Amino acid sequence: FQHLDGQPALTLGQLSTVRDFFGSDFHHTMQAYMLSATEVSRWLAVAGRPGVRALVAALNNGQDFGETYRQLGRRKTRASR
Repeated sequence: FQHLDGQPALTLGQLSTVRDFFGSDFHHTMQAYMLSATEVSRWLAVAGRPGVRALVAALNNGQDFGETYRQLGRRKTRASR
């Protein structure tokens, strides 16, 4: 994908540090905000309030954020609903 200004679109994998998020120009940072907001909205639609509580509990127990976030944000299959 390309952004409207011809630059390649960002991916979540490119935003793993604060420097990655803010370390470029204004357009890069705005694209990072938009991508992040879209991802959080997607995650909340899947995980819901119970997922937020489970994520906080996992972090309080020392579990890895990335892995826990991915597990809780996986789309539920028909069998698991």
